[in-house]
Amino acid sequence: MAELGAPDGQRPVPRPGGLFRGKRLLGAVAAGVVTAAFAGIVWHAYDLGRQDATLDTVPLIEAAEGPPRARPDDPGGMEVPHQDKLIYNQLTPGAPNEPVESLLPPPEEPMVPKIAPEPAESPAALPAGSP
Repeated sequence: MAELGAPDGQRPVPRPGGLFRGKRLLGAVAAGVVTAAFAGIVWHAYDLGRQDATLDTVPLIEAAEGPPRARPDDPGGMEVPHQDKLIYNQLTPGAPNEPVESLLPPPEEPMVPKIAPEPAESPAALPAGSP
């Protein structure tokens, strides 16, 4: 029995790339569908953002009526102690002016006394044969 499209008794000759032709076409179609779906999602998100921007108007902030500042009818407020003292003055009168704590240790003392360097010999005092 002969196959369709082939001469009698012969098998059809496969065309180059015929086996992968359908897979390539399927891949191209799948890539197109994915690209179109992505474009649709991006367009939908863009459209939703545009709609949200037109629904709510930006609030307008206006200045209050009247003067910007007014003196209160009954000035006063909280009593703050020691407002007349500077940071280095004492808060209690009559207390001695002694430091409360020492922040740095005393300076270190050297363990070995300093040795003075020996004077260098002058070139005139060297013997004639020395380099």
